[in-house]
Amino acid sequence: MEIKRTGETYKGVHKPVITATLFRRVQDIKSGRCGPKVTRHNHLFQGLFRCGLCSRPMSPELQKRQVYYRCQGRDCATKTVREDDLDSHVSSALRRLEISEEDASELANRWNDQLATIASDDMRKSLQLRIDAVEQALSRAADLLIGGTLDNETYLVKKRDATLRLSALNEEMRNLPDPVEMEANNAQFIELMKNLVGLYESLKPAEKRIFVENTFSNRTVIVKNACIEPCSWVQMAQTGQGVPSGEPHRHRDRTNIDPADKSPLKKVLGLMKPRNEDGS
Repeated sequence: MEIKRTGETYKGVHKPVITATLFRRVQDIKSGRCGPKVTRHNHLFQGLFRCGLCSRPMSPELQKRQVYYRCQGRDCATKTVREDDLDSHVSSALRRLEISEEDASELANRWNDQLATIASDDMRKSLQLRIDAVEQALSRAADLLIGGTLDNETYLVKKRDATLRLSALNEEMRNLPDPVEMEANNAQFIELMKNLVGLYESLKPAEKRIFVENTFSNRTVIVKNACIEPCSWVQMAQTGQGVPSGEPHRHRDRTNIDPADKSPLKKVLGLMKPRNEDGS
């Protein structure tokens, strides 16, 4: 028995509930001197990696000032991996995904050819002709109503259908892509793909988490090896298929970095944007 105020120890008269050895071990664990310390801090990769064998989350632990991620499966072959090793693996993967200046130039030329087609007035003219046709049909129906050839009930049905069609066509007209915005968006995307590692290594820990979560769709650890697969937007640059701003009819929702837009690419571009604005 120990007197806390004086620190003196006396032998108790009752039979101990636990052994002295077990008591000391419990005190060591409570004080953090024994065994791994499971932390509650927001570590770099907390919640981002799972065990590739049993699918359990890799939980962070602090051991001798090093952060490790441990699989919680007792019989699983995956044990621990150091945080700095995971960080290095991410940087290496990004380096492999970066595109060269030559590839960037080729990709820009290919997308600019697509923009030239989009920039033509053909789509706008076609939509305007369809809008004019619906408006003319509605005007003729009104004339027939006034002339007594068309009854009011039939006219109201035609008017309702024409109004719905006009609403859809006008919305499609408003959503036609802006080639200038698309070109700027493509240029930013290509710049990102040329400097994936540089951007990642310049980010703060919280920003790195966003970057990793939205750049790699599948993040696992098998035994001691990290396995990460790039998201579709990264693969798009590798294959050269399509433009990052998406299909023309959806472009208005994709050109600007909108906080309400939750797409992975927009989140990564959002990390890049402030650095472009201040010139750094």
